[in-house]
Amino acid sequence: MLYIISGSSRSGKTLMAKKILAEKGVSYLLLDWLVMGFTNGIPEYGIHDRLFPDEIA
Repeated sequence: MLYIISGSSRSGKTLMAKKILAEKGVSYLLLDWLVMGFTNGIPEYGIHDRLFPDEIA
C-alpha cells in the first residue's frame, strides 16, 4: 500500500505520517529526503530543492 500525504507548510503532514506509521506499521520517506538525495548525490539530473513541486514531478 502506498500513502501519499500532501499539504501546505505546517499543515500536519509529518504528524499524519507518524500516526499512519504507528497504526499500520508501514515505513515512510519524506519527499525532502528524496530531493536532497538528488541535490547532493546526483546533481547532473538537475533536481534540486529550489524547484517548484510541479517541476520536480
